[in-house]
Amino acid sequence: MAAQESKRLQELDNLKSRFITNITHEFRTPLTLVLGYINTLKEKLSRDKTLQQPIDAIEHNSNNLLSLVNDMLDLARLEKGKLQLNLTNSDMVSFTRYMTKCFLSHANQKNIDLEFSAQVESLHMDFDVEKMRQILSNLISNAIKFSKNDTVVRVTLTTESSQVIIKTIDQGVGISVSDIPFIFDRFYQTEKSSKLIGSGIGLALTRELVGLMEGQISVESTLQKGSKFTVTLPITTKAIETHLELSEPNTSSQFELKPILIKTQHQDDLNTILIVEDNTEVANYIASCVNNSYNVIFALDGEAGLVLAKETIPDIIITDVMMPKMDGNILTEQLQNNIATNHIPIIMLTAKALQSDKLTGIKSGADVYLTKPFQKEELMLRLEKLISKRKQLQNHYNVGRIVKIASAKIKKDKTLEFLNTAIKHIHSNIENPEYNAKKLASDLNMSDSQLYRKLKAITNKSSAIFIRSVRLEKAKELIETTDLSISEIAYSTGFNDPNWFSKAFKADFNQSPSEIRN
Repeated sequence: MAAQESKRLQELDNLKSRFITNITHEFRTPLTLVLGYINTLKEKLSRDKTLQQPIDAIEHNSNNLLSLVNDMLDLARLEKGKLQLNLTNSDMVSFTRYMTKCFLSHANQKNIDLEFSAQVESLHMDFDVEKMRQILSNLISNAIKFSKNDTVVRVTLTTESSQVIIKTIDQGVGISVSDIPFIFDRFYQTEKSSKLIGSGIGLALTRELVGLMEGQISVESTLQKGSKFTVTLPITTKAIETHLELSEPNTSSQFELKPILIKTQHQDDLNTILIVEDNTEVANYIASCVNNSYNVIFALDGEAGLVLAKETIPDIIITDVMMPKMDGNILTEQLQNNIATNHIPIIMLTAKALQSDKLTGIKSGADVYLTKPFQKEELMLRLEKLISKRKQLQNHYNVGRIVKIASAKIKKDKTLEFLNTAIKHIHSNIENPEYNAKKLASDLNMSDSQLYRKLKAITNKSSAIFIRSVRLEKAKELIETTDLSISEIAYSTGFNDPNWFSKAFKADFNQSPSEIRN
């Protein structure tokens, strides 16, 4: 029985390997066409600077996808023993230094210092250039990806007993003791890494490539302090000596995300969208979709998004789900539980397309859940519908209606609860003409700007006009239910000038106070 089960598992593993090999081969054909036509477009549209960034982004991500496909194919070939080494005798020091420099722009986006140091000036030895490129790329990119902003990533090269030792040392999120035995397994992701972009292929391939070169790879890590990956390779000098032509890598970031992408184009009459997305290219693409119709501000992770949402009170928030520091689901819950932000519509954009993922997003409070890749037309339509719905709600939440139903026994939503609380504070100070927007904001534990933005969004009234409307509604009630004079009612509802009171009253109700009474 054991032998049969072992045979069945082996056949299943072979079937999975064949499937991965076949499907990745199928990916290569459309990718070849995409990259080919991109080159054609670059030649034809080279003079149009507005198209340079989107075309570069398409090329960059197509190459990333092609690299991932190649990694999967290499892993499958390694498991079948069909991947061969192509050894050349070259300078490992200059090559490792070059590979480190290739990631400077990536590190700069997180304000990470990327440092390289070597014990020797040069080290000519046998290695497969392409395999070493894959090994170093995986280790350095992971070190940056899982590192915190404003930290240091070090790449070191030393020699010991006819071996070269290359280490990548970061100050990132670290790996738990329980995860360390499995991180080199294919498709394995730790709880921390699952919240960041990754496939679970890179480290598995890296281990196999190091093994193919008769080396070893190990890891030391502490949660929240960082990780150190160590690659040890034997130093041999049997291959033909080759001089590597290493062109100077481009260390400037093409896709660096500015805190406010279109600050110089801000228009007061446009609604504002906060995009919370750690992938700068995706964020820039979303911005390009909405750029002419909305003002756009950015946050690169959930924590920054929460802070910026509270500060600016945007009209709509578009957030990714998988992000460092705070994921989109937690961000949405935090926004929904905050008095200043719980009225803001939220659109979730995510690559997680399972029904359970969608339900989690909706439960957290998202209004719309779109899976990547999304259609620009659908995104724009969703935005338009949310803005249209908000305008309908502004009519629903008019002051007169709220005052009338404030004491009714109905199921209250968060917006109605907020407005009722605001009205109660105004009523408590109704006779005080000095009670203004600043004092109301203080009573609600909000800033002046937060209160203004929230009231404008849900009632289409500024803070001052909202307070005046509540005073006038109270005045109307007194006119209809008491024998107080118009002047007495004006003073009792916080108006210093009865004439101004009458003008404001007529502007709101299309009738003068005396006409209402008569």
